[in-house]
Amino acid sequence: MQPRLREYHTRICSAYARSGTVSAMALEADNFWPQLRDRYECIRELGQGGMATVYLARDVRHRRQVALKVLRPELAAVVGAARFLREIETAANLQHPHILPLFDSGEAGGLLFYVMPYVEGESLRDRIDREKQLATDAALEIAAEVAGALEAAHAKGIVHRDIKPENIMLSGGHAMVADFGIATAVDVAGESRLTGTGLAVGTPAYMSPEQGSGERTVDRRSDVYALGCVLYEMLAGEPPFTGPTAQAIIAKRFSGDVPSVRRTRPSVSETVDRLISKALAPVPADRWPSAEAFARAIVAERSGVPARAPRATGLVRSGRRPILLVSVLSVIAALGIWAAFHFLGGRQTVSPGIARTIAVLPLVNVGGDSTQEFFADGMTDELTGALGKIPGLRVAARSSAFAFKGKSADAREVGARLHVASVLEGSVRRAGSRMRVSAQLVNAADGLVVWSDTYERAVANTFEVQDDIAKSVASALRLTLGAAARPASSDGTLSVKAHDLYLKGRFEFNSGSEAGLQKSLQLYQQALSVDSTYAPAWAGIEATRRNRADFIVDGVAGRC
Repeated sequence: MQPRLREYHTRICSAYARSGTVSAMALEADNFWPQLRDRYECIRELGQGGMATVYLARDVRHRRQVALKVLRPELAAVVGAARFLREIETAANLQHPHILPLFDSGEAGGLLFYVMPYVEGESLRDRIDREKQLATDAALEIAAEVAGALEAAHAKGIVHRDIKPENIMLSGGHAMVADFGIATAVDVAGESRLTGTGLAVGTPAYMSPEQGSGERTVDRRSDVYALGCVLYEMLAGEPPFTGPTAQAIIAKRFSGDVPSVRRTRPSVSETVDRLISKALAPVPADRWPSAEAFARAIVAERSGVPARAPRATGLVRSGRRPILLVSVLSVIAALGIWAAFHFLGGRQTVSPGIARTIAVLPLVNVGGDSTQEFFADGMTDELTGALGKIPGLRVAARSSAFAFKGKSADAREVGARLHVASVLEGSVRRAGSRMRVSAQLVNAADGLVVWSDTYERAVANTFEVQDDIAKSVASALRLTLGAAARPASSDGTLSVKAHDLYLKGRFEFNSGSEAGLQKSLQLYQQALSVDSTYAPAWAGIEATRRNRADFIVDGVAGRC
């Protein structure tokens, strides 16, 4: 290792030992930013990943903000500048709606860097951390868009090698994959020297078995495996394999069975569970043969149309069909909805074949009893789940809808911000053993009420009310309830007390705090003490325990 880079490595290790993070000063102390002053100005550090530290910078020439990523010094020392920059040129030519392009790359102050657009939005990691578990349809949509991006790259011979939530950005309602070609460039440029130093390219929680075992040649099926891990985590709230160290995580891929997402989240369909299990097959030959095949299975599950077998002359050769497979379907649906609203006066008379979109706003807790806030939020969550089971209806994620809690937002504003055609809003008042629920369905295009009703029932009939509202919404939108839209009470409880304890547990769970998770666990356990067969409470306990687990990230810190 060159003396300067050895000094950087020592400095970084010391910083890790003290605080567990890399100080930005370790990079700014030398000549890195001064050498780039005519091209880029550092604004602030955004974060650190397994291979690079990310900065928000200003592109001086083009007067725009960019994400400038500085490769870890020890990686730069191993791979060498010339070959890394030569290998990364391939990634610079990738063009796809769901691929974050590469703007620039180079060397300054003995460090390697590359530049990508700064995306206004959040990463998939941020969303998972906030929501814990994504709505099934939202998770499938993200996975389908990432699969389209992967297929386009695979067609040009580029394997990502580091697909994970941190490398998937969410902006404008769509996913964009970052760092394409970086891991490949590092691995190829480093050759056997990389393995010899103990440095690994990739993230243990998402590595395929062949990548984790250090095989020099991995193909597109390794990316399919990683995407399967990401889809599993979006639905379950954690990766399929976890452990205290990188070695423990990788070992589970060889010694353990492929986990079922339904074990953690029973509401996920068996079809989705099977397509994830196929992606996570330990042997590459048993997985989906391509990202195209995986994407087709996802699109088929979302649309209810059986997937066709992939053709040998499809995406892999042309590199153009991912857009047709994933993006064009979305464009056609959007155009159909646009035409329906503009040519039919905004009325809810679009063809039943076009998927509807809806947001369930938090029900307002009326009556002044703040102790019943959990019940209003719980009713909102269960209505969201019930509507999510209706074929052809896409429901906005909980986090998106709850951003409007306590705000007097117009349905048209909600529709524009969440990209939905309809908004379900209402209120709930609970007094003793009785409740009054008012709900109305509003056309987000013109703000007109399509349907409304009020339900006065015993609290014991909560599930019945939810089912009635779901059926009324489906009827108003001219959707047909299918077998998938089973009654909300199918896995519920007859005990009002158990249900209340469960809703209180979920209310605490959604707080996201350590204290909230601890209280949530206690409430779920109390619910089971009342009704030991209450499946959602069992699932809540498992989800809470998983979210409280601490994960040790293996990286530079482990070697210092």
